[in-house]
Amino acid sequence: MHGQDRVTGFDYAATALRQAEQRADALGAEVEFVQADATRLDNLAQKFTTVLDSGLYHSLARRQRAQYAAALPKVCLPGARLHLLCFSDEAEDDFPDPHRISEAELRTTFTGAWCLDELHRDTYVTAFTREYVEKQAEGEQFPHLDTRALTFDGAGRVTRPIWRLTAVRLT
Repeated sequence: MHGQDRVTGFDYAATALRQAEQRADALGAEVEFVQADATRLDNLAQKFTTVLDSGLYHSLARRQRAQYAAALPKVCLPGARLHLLCFSDEAEDDFPDPHRISEAELRTTFTGAWCLDELHRDTYVTAFTREYVEKQAEGEQFPHLDTRALTFDGAGRVTRPIWRLTAVRLT
């Protein structure tokens, strides 16, 4: 860590927080973990200069996404940067991504308190292997999944279309 740099991770689920703490400890990383509801963030006393959202936004229902977007500026200092990765609406319909997000939704949601700095399509490499999704497609987990329509990286992991958004918190 450099000077006053601090890292805070939050999740609503206590189990996820315990797992994250164990991983951070194993890596020797200094991270403060806080249990918090992303749609409220009322119990976070900190004010942040950087926020990284890697997969939370697209996991929330539409109403929750609006609440989350409204809560974020309250915990960000003016000039703070938001880096958000979320699944794109270009994903195949039968893959069990949470919610697929459109460019229009992101442009509408991150206005007012935010200046959109960057928004572009990208590719995310998941932890799902070809073998895993094929096995799940044979069972009840993903019964309608056509694995032939999926794309994989060189190591055989599923890739997904995402949005990569960067925004700056206005004063």
